[in-house]
Order: sequence, then structure tokens, then C-alpha cells
Amino acid sequence: MSEQPSSRNELDGSVGGHVVQAGAIHGDVVLPASSALTPDEAELRRRSVQRELRRLDEEDAARERQETERRRRKERRQKELAEYLNVVRRKHRRYVILLVLTAATGVWVTVEADGMAGWAGACWLAIFTLLMSNLWWPRWKVLRDVKAGRAVQVPADRGTW
Repeated sequence: MSEQPSSRNELDGSVGGHVVQAGAIHGDVVLPASSALTPDEAELRRRSVQRELRRLDEEDAARERQETERRRRKERRQKELAEYLNVVRRKHRRYVILLVLTAATGVWVTVEADGMAGWAGACWLAIFTLLMSNLWWPRWKVLRDVKAGRAVQVPADRGTW
């Protein structure tokens, strides 16, 4: 005994006209050729489609504006970071020279000032410590972080660069 193959009807997507879905049809099936939509319904559907297309176009334009603004902000941040690092490198070189001169002066004063050796050493150490903590050390840390690939925050106030 042979089994008849099963049939399957599927309807997918948006259907705008008449549809017949049946497992078996016996006899004639007549579908009207004209659209089931009245002219008013067709106009409403056309307006709805146009409205939806305008909305999608506006969303695309807004998304493009956001992407352009994000790209512009990123470029601005990169440019500001490059400027900041140039300033830090330049000041770092200056302060290294200043630290070497301060250390040499401190050693010279300590050696030459026989009676004031204790005071001269203390003053030299205070000046050296202040220069290290306020001028050289923070810029060295920034350069170290850049070299290590860590994130660097650019101060908002350019006076602190």
C-alpha cells in the first residue's frame, strides 16, 4: 500500500489581495481581479507608507548626525591628548634640567658652606623635594602611563598642564 505524499500550504509576509489556502480544492476557484481596497483606503495606505518612509529617513539622518558628532568628539579628544602630551614632554625636559641644577647647587652649597652644612643640606633637600613633588613627578607619571599604554586623563584646565 503506498502512502500519498502530504501537502502543505504556507502563507508568509504581507498579503494585499485575496488568498486561498486549502489542502484540496474541488471545483472552480474564482478570485476577483480588482483590489479589495477602496480608493480612500488605498490613499490612506499610501500616506501611511510615505509617513513611515519619512520617519525611517529621519531616524537614519539622526543616526548619521550622532555618528558624525561622536567621530568629531573623538578626533577632538585625540588632538587635545596629543597637545597635552607635547606640553608634558616639554615641561618634563625643563624640570629634569632644573632638578639636575638644583641637585648640583645643593651639593656645592653643602660642600662649600662649612659652618652651615646642616642648614644648607636641609634647605637643599626641601627645595629638591618641592621641585620633585610639584613639577617633575606628576609629568613623569603621565609619560610612564602613556608608555605603558594606560589611559591618560587630560586636565580640563590648561593652566594645570
